[in-house]
Parts: sequence; C-alpha cells; structure tokens
Amino acid sequence: MRDGRGCYELLRMAIAIRSSAQRLRDRARGSQRLDRLAQALTGAVALEPGGPSSVFGADELLPVYPQLAALESARSRSGGA
Repeated sequence: MRDGRGCYELLRMAIAIRSSAQRLRDRARGSQRLDRLAQALTGAVALEPGGPSSVFGADELLPVYPQLAALESARSRSGGA
C-alpha cells in the first residue's frame, strides 16, 4: 500500500501528463493538415473497430465524424461466443 506522499506524487504526475497532452492537443487543433485530412473524408462511410473515439468528434483533434455520411462501430464481445 502506498503512503500518502506516494499517492500525492502519482496524482501530481497524472495531472502534469494530462496538462501536457491538453497543450499538445490545443496546438495541433486547427492544423491545416488535420483539417484537410478530415475534409478528405467528406461523405465517406467508415467502420471504426472499438469506436467511437472522442478524438474524432466535432470539436476534437481530428474532427472526422461530422464529415462522414455514416459511421459503424464494431466492439468485440468479451466472454462469449
């Protein structure tokens, strides 16, 4: 079992990682390359195994979903045939 100080350090690291990821996402958001990539999928029908993923939402890093004509997601079933 971790002591209070160890838990505090883990929490501090998690916050720092999340903050860094948010800064990178903010910097990449609105990138012309990413916008062109999303626009290239206008009208497409897509299959996303394991999806949907938040990163492809309207206000996210790569806003693909709003461009699609249709999206199917395939999730694996666990523990059964």
